[in-house]
Amino acid sequence: MLEEIADKRRTTKARLVEEWVTEKIEEFEEGGSSSEESLPKGVYVPDSDKNNFAVKYRGYNGDTRRKYYKTRRGAVKKAGRVKEEEQLSLSNV
Repeated sequence: MLEEIADKRRTTKARLVEEWVTEKIEEFEEGGSSSEESLPKGVYVPDSDKNNFAVKYRGYNGDTRRKYYKTRRGAVKKAGRVKEEEQLSLSNV
């Protein structure tokens, strides 16, 4: 099964395991120890007790939107989806 996934993603099994371990570490740390400098474009640390990360992006009608996340992983995934849709805000907050 791991071999099939590696072939599909055109990568190695070792790289898949490394990605999985990295994700699990980030989940465990809940993203609290990441520096803002290493965050992708559009992802930032909000001033909030509830959420550790947020993604700022442009909506379809051009308005600025924000989506909040408890984990770095969730915010990075959203930023990736937004980037694919070319709606990511021009500036990192």
